[in-house]
Amino acid sequence: MGLEVSSYISGLTPSWPVSGDPKNQGDDHIRLIKSVLQTTFPNALKPFRLPSATVLSANTTLTSASDNTFHVCVAGTGIQVTLPALAGSDAGWQVRMMKQSGAYVNVVPASGALASQVGSTPLIRVEQLCQPATFIWDGGGWYVWKEGGVIGETMNFDGPAVPAGFFTLDGSAYNTTAYCELFAVLGTGTLRDKRGRVEAGVDNGVTGRLANGFGASGNGAVGGLDYHVLTTAEMPPHRHSAAIYDPSHFHPYSDAAVPGGQKPNGAGTSPWNGTQLSNTSAAVTGVRVNSDGGLDTTYAAGGGALHTIVQPTIVTQKLIRAC
Repeated sequence: MGLEVSSYISGLTPSWPVSGDPKNQGDDHIRLIKSVLQTTFPNALKPFRLPSATVLSANTTLTSASDNTFHVCVAGTGIQVTLPALAGSDAGWQVRMMKQSGAYVNVVPASGALASQVGSTPLIRVEQLCQPATFIWDGGGWYVWKEGGVIGETMNFDGPAVPAGFFTLDGSAYNTTAYCELFAVLGTGTLRDKRGRVEAGVDNGVTGRLANGFGASGNGAVGGLDYHVLTTAEMPPHRHSAAIYDPSHFHPYSDAAVPGGQKPNGAGTSPWNGTQLSNTSAAVTGVRVNSDGGLDTTYAAGGGALHTIVQPTIVTQKLIRAC
């Protein structure tokens, strides 16, 4: 049987050479196999280890032989895993770490730091349940890829208990050594207090949308009220009608009418005949209103109670990813 032509393992014919082929063709098959292996694995400068898994329940120091392993951590208390000291020729070495149960796993390098999405940190904490982290050696340093989101991101959570690897945003302090990734993001060891607050996009004084009620409008600024009592200056101009009407008026009276003048006083004999109708001079009464606020004011209305200014709201837990 002739010699197949192949560049990769998939092109080899498992049944060749067949019985009866000349023995001097054996060296051709051997050369072909070597060529195919080198083409398939062009950078095979070190052992290629098939994926494997192991369970960790205590502090462990990995070795170069731990390449391409998946470590499932089940320690009841926190454990530490130390990565090996590797050479430049070990570039591409990697392991994955995941917490299945227990407290947490701190992964540290034999020396130096670990580069991740937050920069360089002395350790990486694996605390979220079933969220693996991959540790890769590039020949000169360590890089970490974590699944499950971004350190420092916040989220709403409707469960009753805070999941591992997250904190409630309640203004409390946290351990900046254990959670050094979060500290690298926040730059402070105190969490923001988002209890009873809704969130708004950063303004930074550019749009002026948060101008009222905020002393500042950068990241972390707070403001607003859940209730308020209006002041007089905040009320729109308005008037209250008072049910008072005091027009000028006069009173009629009658007097005796005589030709050419009034009836003379005393006893007289000048003739007079009938009466005529006259009016007094017009005048106002000078009526004033006296209420609980003093003269010329209406009585007070309203109780001055607090009025709510909270938008329609549903309450949930505000969490931040810590590791």
